[in-house]
Parts: sequence; C-alpha cells; structure tokens
Amino acid sequence: MNLKKSILAGLLLCAAGGMIAAAENKQRQAQSAPETEVSLIRNRDFSEMGLNGIPKYWSFSSISEVRAADDAEGECLVLTCLPNGKVANAVQHGIKLEANKDYILTAYCKGPEGSFFRAYLEASKPTWQTRSSAWQTCNGKWQKVSFLIKFEDFSSAPYLVLSVKGTGDVFIRGLELADGSFPLNGDFTNGTENWTVQGGSIIRIGANGGNVLELNSASKPASAVQTGIPVKKGQYYELSWRVCGGTDKTHRDSQNAVWFRVSAIMDGKRLSPETWQDCFNAWQTKSVLFVAPKNGNIDILLEAQSPYCVDFDKIKLTAVKPPEPPLVLLPNPPFNFRNGVYSSNRHVTKAKYTILNNVVKGVAAYEISFNGGRFRIPVEPSATFELDLPSKPGSYPIRTDAVDAGGKVLASVTLPLEVNPPAAREVSFREDHVMLIDGKPFFPLGVWSVGGGKSNQEKAKRIAEAGFNIAMAGSAGADRIDDYAEHGMMVMLSVLEKLPQFKDAEHFARWDMKYRKTLQKYQAHPSLVAYFSIDEPAWIGASSKDIQAACEYIRKIDPYRPIMLNEAPRGEIPAIRHFAVAADVYGVDIYPVPEPNPHSGLDDKYMTCVGKYVDRSREVVYDRKPIWMTLQAFAWNRLTRSGKEQPNHPTEHQNRFMAYNAIAHGATGLFWWGICRGKEENWDFVVELGKTVWELRKMSAILVAETVRPAAMKSSVPEVNILHKKLDGTDWFIAVNESNKDVTAELRGAGDKPLNVFFENRKVDPAAGVFQDSFKAYDVHIYSAAEKLPPMLEIPETHRVTPRLDLPEDYRHTNWIWYPGKNKTLWHKTWFKREITLDSQPQKALFFCAGDDCFQLFVNNQLVMEGFTWNQLRFRDLAPFFKPGKNTILIKAADGGAIPCGLLYAGIITEKNGNVIKVMADSETMASEDGKNWVPAEVICKFGTSPWGTMGNPEPVNVEELGTEEFPF
Repeated sequence: MNLKKSILAGLLLCAAGGMIAAAENKQRQAQSAPETEVSLIRNRDFSEMGLNGIPKYWSFSSISEVRAADDAEGECLVLTCLPNGKVANAVQHGIKLEANKDYILTAYCKGPEGSFFRAYLEASKPTWQTRSSAWQTCNGKWQKVSFLIKFEDFSSAPYLVLSVKGTGDVFIRGLELADGSFPLNGDFTNGTENWTVQGGSIIRIGANGGNVLELNSASKPASAVQTGIPVKKGQYYELSWRVCGGTDKTHRDSQNAVWFRVSAIMDGKRLSPETWQDCFNAWQTKSVLFVAPKNGNIDILLEAQSPYCVDFDKIKLTAVKPPEPPLVLLPNPPFNFRNGVYSSNRHVTKAKYTILNNVVKGVAAYEISFNGGRFRIPVEPSATFELDLPSKPGSYPIRTDAVDAGGKVLASVTLPLEVNPPAAREVSFREDHVMLIDGKPFFPLGVWSVGGGKSNQEKAKRIAEAGFNIAMAGSAGADRIDDYAEHGMMVMLSVLEKLPQFKDAEHFARWDMKYRKTLQKYQAHPSLVAYFSIDEPAWIGASSKDIQAACEYIRKIDPYRPIMLNEAPRGEIPAIRHFAVAADVYGVDIYPVPEPNPHSGLDDKYMTCVGKYVDRSREVVYDRKPIWMTLQAFAWNRLTRSGKEQPNHPTEHQNRFMAYNAIAHGATGLFWWGICRGKEENWDFVVELGKTVWELRKMSAILVAETVRPAAMKSSVPEVNILHKKLDGTDWFIAVNESNKDVTAELRGAGDKPLNVFFENRKVDPAAGVFQDSFKAYDVHIYSAAEKLPPMLEIPETHRVTPRLDLPEDYRHTNWIWYPGKNKTLWHKTWFKREITLDSQPQKALFFCAGDDCFQLFVNNQLVMEGFTWNQLRFRDLAPFFKPGKNTILIKAADGGAIPCGLLYAGIITEKNGNVIKVMADSETMASEDGKNWVPAEVICKFGTSPWGTMGNPEPVNVEELGTEEFPF
C-alpha cells in the first residue's frame, strides 16, 4: 500500500508545485477558517425571554415554566403534560430550510415514566409535508431524539413543533437543526457523544488538529458504534471516513500496518464488505457505497482488529445518486493507446471498437455518432463497429448511445479519437502493449526515487551500473534529469495529481501559462519518455474525477508521452477500475518477501501473487493498456523496525522469479521501489538485484518479441507456466515454476532440436519432441535452440542538457527547524530571523532554502528567494544584497495543511579576503509567531533524515517570478 507516501511523508509533487501551492494554501486556509455559527432554530436554548416571560420566537399551547434544569444541564424548556391525554406543544414558525436538502433535528428530553416526547416539522404549502420522530417513552433520564428531514418544494417556511403527552413535566434542551450529516458527531467534536465506545478514547491531534477517536485493541476488542441512523429503501449511500495508524505503535504487522473495518449494518447484516483493511501512519480518506434494502435504521460500526491501535475521524454518511448505468467503449488494437493516431499506426485507415454492456437493460440498438455521421448497429454481447479514420489532425468524439425500441437514450458514452501530427519524440505502444520510443521497442526496467544520503549524481551512476534503464525523477528539475541522462537512462517525471481550484478564468490563465512553460522545458529533454500521475489513489481515497481531469490537462500539453498510475494491492475491481481510466499505463506495487506476507490483498500471500496481480491489472483495464509492475527492493524488517537484525531482502532467486512471474503474465515493464529506504542504504542489495536486471536487459529483445498464444511448449505440471516468444523465426520458451515446491515436469512441443538453457550453462535434448526437466521452488528456465542471445535493445540516445552545477554540498550539514513545539500544527506560520555582520561586501553568498510547504527569504528587507514545494531545494547567489556591517536575513514559512512543518536553509558566504562564513539553520536562528516576539528556533532533525529525506538536486530560484504568487502571510 502507500508505504511510499507514509514513509516519505508525502508523494513527490509536480514540478510546477510552486505555482500551485500559494493559491491552494490560501484557499485551504479560507476553507478551514472558523465561521460564525448561525442556528436555523432561533433561541434554541430558551435563554432569551420576551416581555411576557415566555421564550422569544416560541408559542405554546400550554406552558408551566422556563427555568434552569436541576441537574445543571443549562437552560431548558419545561412542558407540562395536559390531562386526558391531550398534547402540549411548543411551536416555532419560519424555520428557514432549503427545499430538497437533508437536515438533522436533534433534541434531548427528560420526563417521568408515563410521559412521552416527540418533535416534528411541517410544511403546508403547496402540499402538506410532515417529518417527525417517533414518540419517545421517557424514563427519568436524559434521552436523545434525532431524525432526518427533507422537504420537497414549498412556498411557506416550515414550522417546528415540540410535543409532550402523558403525565408530569418534560424537560427539553439541546435543540439543534443542522445540515443533514449522519452519523451524528462524526468528527468527534463532542467527544464520544452519540457513540458507544469499547476500548477507545478521544485524543487530540496537534494544537489545532481537533479530536479523533482512537481505538486500541492491544489486549481486547475495540469498537465504536452509532445506532438508529435512518435510511430509505433503494437509496444509495456513501459511507466515508478518515483513518490512520494510532499513537500506540507497540503492535504492528510485518509491514508496520494496522488493521481496521468500517461497516454499515442493518438487522445484524453488513451492507458493506466484511473485509478488514490496513493503513499506516498517514491519514487516508476511505469510502464504501451501499444501497438500503428497506426503510429502517442502520448502525455504523468502527473496529480495530486486535492487537492494533487505529485512529478515526470525519465519519460521514451521504445519500448519493445511483451509479449511472455504464456503457464501456473500448478501442481495439492498434489504437488502444489513448485511442490515438501516431506515427506507429498512421498507416491504418480503419479503427475497430467494442461496446461492453453488462448493466443497461432494454437496449434495442446502439447508435454511433462520428465525424458528422450517425449509424445504428444491433445489440450483441460484445458489439463491434468500424470507423474510417480522418486524415486531418484533430480530436474527433465518438459518441455511442444505447437506445430502446422507441429511440429513447438509456445510456451513452463518448470517447475522443485523437489524430496527432508527427512529432520529434513520440512514445506510444504496440498492439501487445510493448513500449515504442520513436517507433523502436523499449522494455522499461526502472526505479522509483532513491533514498539515502548520496548525491543524485552518485545515485544515478550506481543504479545505471545495476542495469536500470529508466528512473522516476519525481518533480526533478533539469539538473536532476541530467544526472540520469549522463548515465544513459530515460526518465519519468511526476506531474500534478489534480488541478488546483481557480478563482476565475484570469487566475487559471496565469497558472496555465506558468505550468505549461515549466512542463515544456522538460519536454525538450531527450531523456523524458513518460509521466507519473499518482500513487495508490483508490487506497488513499483520492478523487478519480480530479485525477482524470489532471491527466487530460497534461495530455493537452503533451500528447506524445504516456502517463502512468500505480495502485495498491487492495480493492475490488469495480472500485478501482475508474481510477485506471485516467492513465495510459497501469500497475500495482506488490512486496511479498518474506512469505507468506500480508502485503498481498489476495488469498495468495506468496510470491506467486505477483503474477496474479498482473492478471488482475489486465482485467481492470480490459487488457487495453500496458501493465508496469512495481517490485520489492527493500527489506521489510529494516523498513518498519529498528534494530540490528539481518535484513530480509529478497534473494537473487526471489528477485528473478518475481520479475519473470510478472512478465509471464503479461507485464511489459518493471519498476522497483525501496532502494535506500528505512534504516540503511542497501547498495549491496542493489548489486544483487542488478544481476536480475542485467539478465532482463540481455533478454530485452526477446521480451519485446512476438508472444505466441497458446504456447507451443506444454508442461505436464500445471504449476509450470510457459511464455512462448518468437524472434526472427526462432522460438524462446520462458518456463516459470509458479509454486513453492520442487517439481519435475515433462515438457513437449518445443521441437526435436537440442535446446540451450540460457543462464544455466547446460542443454536439454528432446526425444521425439519431449524432455523432462527439474524445477526447484520458484525456478525459471529459459529454453531456445538459438546458440546465443540476440543483441539487447539499445537505449535511445540521450545526453546532459545543462552543465553540471558543481554546487558545494555544505547545505547537507544543516537542519530542519520550526517554532518550538509547533512543527505538527496544521497551517502554522512562522517568521525566522538571523543577523550577520560582515567586514565588507562579500564576493559570493550562496544560499539554499526549502520550506514545508512554502517560504520567502528576505535580505535587508528585499525579497530574494521563494519556494512553494517542500521537496525542492532552491539556491541563489545573494552577494549583491549584502552590505558591510549588520545584515538581517528574514524568512517567512508556512504549512500548507499537511504536517509536519519545517524550514531548512544554509548559506556559504565568501568574503573578499577569502574568509568563508557558513550559516546553517539551527537554534541560533530566532523564530516568532507574530514577527515581534522572538525565541530560539527548535531543531527538528538533520538534513537528509526522516521525514523529509535528501530531496533532489538544488534548483535555481526563478528570479523573474519572485513575488508574483500569493503567499499565505
């Protein structure tokens, strides 16, 4: 799951994050600012009295008194029950509700046995509508009454009625009418009110973080339940929540995860999946969709699986529209990549499409609209049609309508056909999902970002020596990309996960111009061949619509490079499929060593789950997109725990099996995550992993060759899976023992010629086309009658675009600092000040700075540096801004809504006499919350350590745009 996010304290942001963050931060601050509460019920605590001694805004059929409750619960209303079973009412008119909107009325009542209470609202025009609670039987204690209200259109405002009957006095307090949001107190603002909690308590996160519910099941079951939540038959509901690993970290599984479950229950039966889910230390938003089988009440149950500690927040139940009946329109090869025309398929004149419809009923025909024409095709289980391709570049929508016998449209789907003009660099995919760079096949063998304390130049050198041919450059600048290019590697660049919200068209135009300018700068680099969108979106609860909008935006800027999206090994196919729609390349990260391993969400907890996740991923994308899998390059015990135990990295045998297991099931690219994560730098393991990577490099021409299905070679042992490749008329058979047992298989169908077993220095000699071979657990044998391997694929030519910066690395000795005790306070803002006295104007004053999430640096009151992305270190020579004598460095830094907060800076000042002054972020820096009262800053951690890590190469400050972006303060 999102170990990459939780361990690295956040995904890498897009290169233009600085252009986005200021506007987003300001917007978030506005959204999070407290608002003055306006109650829909006037004088709801009955504390305002009129001249007649009766509570203002209320009218009564009978009233005895208004006084303070005897049990010190505050002001309350006392209604005396009338004789002969008559009802006494308190009424307030003019309740300002909106039509067709959900509200919740909550009230507390206390009366003697034999008394009853209810509340209701009515709207009388144009039709009579009543929304009421049931009569509550009083028992001498305070009881809560709560119910959901929704009125259709009305012309006069509804009125509220509080009613009592029976005998004695009934006390009423705690009236609240609010926007409909069940469960009540879902954000735990009022502690555990409305919840029955076992093995849990309310904790507070940060100074301004608010309450969350922590369930600790270390020694006994822990749960929280809210009952009596009304639902309507046939209505769809979304149950959502936020979840995070708790403060008690004593008990964690081998991945440092904790396990929980959130359920909607009616009559003892779960309406949502019964599956337990896992999470780490980073907050995630989760949700589940269900439909109410009947009118009635449900319970919402939160559980922590023993022995784990889990935090919950923002539990919410929302009535939603039923899922739209989907039609799926699939482009068939060779247009499965982006439904686009590129140089690799420009020779094709017709395109074939398939309509999938497993949901929409009553369809009589499909009507296709394209390029000014419209035609009808009959309904079939997989209906297909062909289109003549336009020759002129442009976007041509293909609209498909499912119609009934009367011509009514029941469902529709539109897929744009993109006819792209030729470009200097085109990355596309063959019909079999093999990557093409300018028409030449390429098999990606890549790494995610590499941790550790070494420079990016050194990292690039080492991973290139290990055989990798592509690197995830994150939000890297040109200099960091050049480090990979210098060593002959291609690059994948991280782009924005979602578009920011814009105030108006002018705001978007300014942002758009700057973002395009930044991205187009990277497009000119010969190493850039792909983009990365988002990691594990379904698991972290991201919005698929936001992701899709961001991907469409990137495609408009660059139609020629694919966008990859990676998912966690979790979730059901219908729930994750709509995320895969956004990207061009799909995949899953799966780390099953040591086995059996709970990282797999399948029943298969062994290494063979790698191939199963490839199969599953192909199903998610209807086998229309490339699958690039992410494999394990770390030791779980060093990633999740401290100590000196021997790291349990995958062995060479395991690395080799997982790679071929993925390839045998259809993966056309492999990445590895985890290099230099956790408690050590694992370069020795990288050398071991490199043995597998280099073998795959040597096999690369075979891996991209034609796949023969079904394979001509057959195995007598079903666990031995055979991938058949044909290159220049020569057969190659990759046989994978997909079991953890030794087997001996009879293999037939490879012909009569002797076969070399490559990488094993041996041969087998089939007799009448049949031979036997032994396979150890997870063995891979590669057979061919060829005498030697074909030449491996060449990597496209690349080179550095910018000269080496050759910056001093003194900044690596600085620290992250913040205002004392506030580095985990959301939205916190801090001033920092440092005074320096110089004998003369310096020859050079090279300064480095980064802020989580943004900073502005002033020298003698002049803005000289700024940054809006926490993981991008900025630098500039500030010598012209210093003067002989006293100089003041002032830095403003602000959190953008995701803790921790931090500021890092370092300065290397060279005076004319050659004297060097080094200024580092430390406790000599003064910090202030108001710019007036100063205290020594708190040192959070050293540069290069968790949670920020080493980041990328420093990037120069964009001087032209200084001060053009809004800053939080």
